[in-house]
Amino acid sequence: MNEIDWSKASSEATHALRYKNGEVDFAYFNGKEYECLDDTGDHFIIGDPYWEIIESRPTTAPTDIDTTITQRGERYGKFKDGSVIMQDLKGIMRETPNWECLTPSQREALEMIQHKIGRILNGDPMYDDNWRDICGYSQLILDELNGAVR
Repeated sequence: MNEIDWSKASSEATHALRYKNGEVDFAYFNGKEYECLDDTGDHFIIGDPYWEIIESRPTTAPTDIDTTITQRGERYGKFKDGSVIMQDLKGIMRETPNWECLTPSQREALEMIQHKIGRILNGDPMYDDNWRDICGYSQLILDELNGAVR
């Protein structure tokens, strides 16, 4: 078997595939089907006779994790410092009388909101993605309370 050069794959790629003509492509598995990460955007389901899965991305695939950690640190501050803020905020919530009355999705939304608040307090408060995520988690619970589960 030829070794797959994962350095040529998008960071989103989860699998290497071989088409019936021998062409190798990289794809992302979204839980239902594979989506090729090339210009075609082809999709196929497991068992498609034209494609075969030849390899899953190894957990040791060459990635520049240090670059990712450095970039996140520049945006969100040191992970260790942010962790203290986030865990303190979550701990306060868990100690309230109503915590156990919440649904799992309500608890998770509140924990994710605290996570985003921790990133804001420890990192770049002007980064709008954290604020947008807070709105999104709140909206998911509003929708759920009104019968629209997403």
